[in-house]
Amino acid sequence: MADRIIKDWFLITFYAEDQKLIGKTLYGTLIEDRKGRFRSGVEVKSSPIEAEITERSSESRVFQTLNSVWECVGPGLEIDEPHTSIPFFNQGVRPPYTEIHETLAALEAQGYDVVGRHLKESIDKDRRDAASGILNTWGLNADQRTRLLEDRDQVIAVLSVYESLQIIFSKDKNKATEWLSKPNKAFDDASALEVLLSGDIERVRQYLKYHLYNA
Repeated sequence: MADRIIKDWFLITFYAEDQKLIGKTLYGTLIEDRKGRFRSGVEVKSSPIEAEITERSSESRVFQTLNSVWECVGPGLEIDEPHTSIPFFNQGVRPPYTEIHETLAALEAQGYDVVGRHLKESIDKDRRDAASGILNTWGLNADQRTRLLEDRDQVIAVLSVYESLQIIFSKDKNKATEWLSKPNKAFDDASALEVLLSGDIERVRQYLKYHLYNA
């Protein structure tokens, strides 16, 4: 049984700048929330989708996220969006975002600073939140996460390390966490996590990039 039922739905696939898949998520109008968190009629968005439970030919489509099961009823749309659309999605803007991007591009062509401080802050916050979540799964406490994410470059480096690990250990994601904790001769027998905590995130990032492109 689904936790949330939505209509007029969108199945959104987000892609990175290099066209690599970031993830899929849902947006739609709520019919029923059996968890009682949202009232019917409001527009809601899901966390990243982990799996589709039903076949595409079914009358409704059912998806599993980390904590909920979502059922999409009636007509809906599957759309692709660039990573630059994620802040709009997070702020609850109804998709698709093509017209927004076209409008922003037109204003930029006229010399306007259309990104602006608030959107830049939103993008940076999304990145920082994602990096913090990654560090949490690696077993780092709040103080360690705060220390590692002191500036934007460190946030980007953490995301880069995570991306490389996901590619290198694509067949067994658990080995990525194991690798981080094991002593490594490349780091003078320290573990990658110890190097990260020492503040030398760039050393780990470059090591992984080298092995990724020279595998």
